[in-house]
Amino acid sequence: MPGCLLLDVRMPDINGLEIQERMNASGCKMPIIFISAHQDPEVYRKSLDAGAAAFLQKPFDDQLLVETIRSALNKYENHQTEGNSEL
Repeated sequence: MPGCLLLDVRMPDINGLEIQERMNASGCKMPIIFISAHQDPEVYRKSLDAGAAAFLQKPFDDQLLVETIRSALNKYENHQTEGNSEL
């Protein structure tokens, strides 16, 4: 079953970008959606450049989160069924 990782940019001990970097290095293609209460254009750009499915600014509407997760999962599933390993 496909999954989606929801990561806060700022967390204790390790930040979301570091987790994304480790996942990319290991070849993990699970979609990542970043959330943050802090406006940081550099972090936003870095996350998307490294393949994040989306970046949501807190606070956000619950429905937006659900739609963003659905979109990320659909994109991931479509790439998997097409045999495309690049996301």
